[in-house]
Amino acid sequence: MYHRALSLGVRFHFGRPADQSAVASESAEAVIAATGSLPSPLPFPVEPGVDFLISEDILEGSGTVGRRVLLVDLEGGRRAVGTALGLAGRVVKLEFLSPELLISPELVPSGEFVHWYREAYQKGIVFRPQLEIVRATPSGLEVIGSYSRKPEHLKGFDTLVAVVPPTPCRGFYEDLQRAGVEVWAAGDCVAPRGLGSAIREGRIAGLKI
Repeated sequence: MYHRALSLGVRFHFGRPADQSAVASESAEAVIAATGSLPSPLPFPVEPGVDFLISEDILEGSGTVGRRVLLVDLEGGRRAVGTALGLAGRVVKLEFLSPELLISPELVPSGEFVHWYREAYQKGIVFRPQLEIVRATPSGLEVIGSYSRKPEHLKGFDTLVAVVPPTPCRGFYEDLQRAGVEVWAAGDCVAPRGLGSAIREGRIAGLKI
């Protein structure tokens, strides 16, 4: 795709901040903002001394995990599934915690959850649904039942991995809007979506411009 874009005359500028001055220097008449997203803040405190990672660290290979991992899914979708399956062959113990009634509820309408549950069972992944984290401490995880409201203390984990929903990065888009620049948004800076949706939005914006 990159080489195809070059052949069509697209110029790429790497290592430059995307801001209003960059837009002005290019004399751009219209802008498509695809500024992505960042992980949302955690809804619970993590005390110093806790070996803590987010799913992006695992998927990018930039995080080192211990032998016993507790994965906390605060999103309910495929990213947590991919993270868990990627970890399953590397650790001796993997538990999958979710505040939802069912593990990975976004996979239920399509029926994908059946294959996921079967594969998780075969790989020894233990599901812990209906649990909300209150606090992560070096001695363990303080949780409470999502419906029972019964407190528990989970121990025996080396690493805590959290999968959190992304928050759109809309600052650049909104700054240009306020400046009166014709600007279109595509991808995660609109709302969380897959790569196919981002490409489609960018194409539609390009055709309209």
